[in-house]
Amino acid sequence: MQHINTREAWLRACLTRVTAGWPVGSDLPENTHISVGFPHKGRGAGRVIESYEPAQSEGGHWEIFVSPTVADSLEVARAVVMEAARIATHRAPTAGEIETLGERARRVCETLPPYPHSALKVGAHAPGKPPEARLIKVTCPECRYTMGITRKWLRIKVPVCPFDAAHGIMRADTAQP
Repeated sequence: MQHINTREAWLRACLTRVTAGWPVGSDLPENTHISVGFPHKGRGAGRVIESYEPAQSEGGHWEIFVSPTVADSLEVARAVVMEAARIATHRAPTAGEIETLGERARRVCETLPPYPHSALKVGAHAPGKPPEARLIKVTCPECRYTMGITRKWLRIKVPVCPFDAAHGIMRADTAQP
């Protein structure tokens, strides 16, 4: 089995193998790049894979990005083959093609070493450092009015109930991380 020690090398090998002599009837453009990167938030956060057309790339390449939150070799290979088929044919794969392409991805995975990547835990923060931007819940003890405030502002001053100042200072939920 071939020694591949980087994610990009594995993705490139996978892309080359899944498209070699494949059944979709169109070739993948040669100017296709593949790498790891987060999908665009506005177009489907949570996606496994996303691509951009050459007009969107300063280098004039097709750009394919695989989410760093996915580490399963077969899941990545399936996403790569489906996205490559979509780029090559300018349409989504048909139901029959999906099954054929999925089987092709499985066979390619058997020829490759495991995907050299550990899934990134989204929302995780560095050890010992609290997530500064996360909102902390504060509640008025009188009327139960609730709002969120960042740690930074909470350290500066705990807010007074905005509904009725006579209720006094709100209480922070200290059970939150």
